[in-house]
Amino acid sequence: MNVLREELGQAPRSSRKYAVNQAVADWLDGGLPGRSERTKEAYKHAAGPMLAKIGHRPPRELTALELRGALESVSGQFTTRTLQIARNSLERAIRRAELIDVPHGKTGRKSKSLTLAQAQELLKAAQGERLYPYVLISPTTHALVPRRGTC
Repeated sequence: MNVLREELGQAPRSSRKYAVNQAVADWLDGGLPGRSERTKEAYKHAAGPMLAKIGHRPPRELTALELRGALESVSGQFTTRTLQIARNSLERAIRRAELIDVPHGKTGRKSKSLTLAQAQELLKAAQGERLYPYVLISPTTHALVPRRGTC
């Protein structure tokens, strides 16, 4: 337990002067690579009214109760979706300020699904065959594909 306490004591900490407003501004400026200006403006618009209430607080001193109060105080003005965006934006900005944001990794594997052209070719090739109805229905319903362990 002492080792964990020592490790926590060595963790990077933000300055007491660093406020939530600054964390969100920094996140909007540099924490959204590849996002359009329109997306950044939407995030800024969603978080704005909450920042008016809690933006002066240092991120590490912000409590869940304060965040909930800020969200509830603007809930009459915005849709649930906008409130979700505001909360997520604030969470991501604080996480970035605490230096625990995960960078983008490598791209995932290529899809194994058929393209529209491949599916059309398959249907054309199967016409007149005994299994044509199976080929026609199977990809769209998955109903005819036995599940693993049921056979």
